[in-house]
Amino acid sequence: MRHLRISAAPALILALVLAGCGGASSTDATEEETDTNPTTAATDDTSTDGGSAGGSDGDATASVEVTVSGGAFAGTYSGSVPDGGCSRGATGDNTFGLQYSTSEDVELSSLQLVVNDADAATGGGTDDFMTSLTFGDLLGGTTVDIEPPESNGTGTVSVDDRGDTATISIDGETSDGAAIDATVECHSVFDFGG
Repeated sequence: MRHLRISAAPALILALVLAGCGGASSTDATEEETDTNPTTAATDDTSTDGGSAGGSDGDATASVEVTVSGGAFAGTYSGSVPDGGCSRGATGDNTFGLQYSTSEDVELSSLQLVVNDADAATGGGTDDFMTSLTFGDLLGGTTVDIEPPESNGTGTVSVDDRGDTATISIDGETSDGAAIDATVECHSVFDFGG
């Protein structure tokens, strides 16, 4: 099994979003997940070209569609989560982010995003962002990062911020050549005032 590589940014996003939304901390989530937020894995056919990324029995805060071309995780993944989701200003002024994760047994368990310049992202796109995708178990899977400002992969992110809802588009390539194309529908946006 591959080991999880985690940077401080996704952990910070998770803590900030969950604290702001009144959710459980990441250490509490495992103990409480089945009691407070029952979820079921999204189903798809038994093909090997992708899979589920979590499901939601309740109202989803965010839905994701991710296509990976090339590399060990090539395929298409989709799902939604009832907790976390999209935020404005959680990591500072003029930022936009996504905290999408599930402890369900799914192929894509986490998609984290920090857009450092939300104005540029809403004005046509920016390469000033960091995104992490975790494949397999949330705590024991493999994390793939793209962070163009740190010369770790390339890409652009754009945000159609409509106030209460938004659409995020990520078009990137990892440093080892895997292409990531993701669309996130933010069914709600938590505003931290930034």
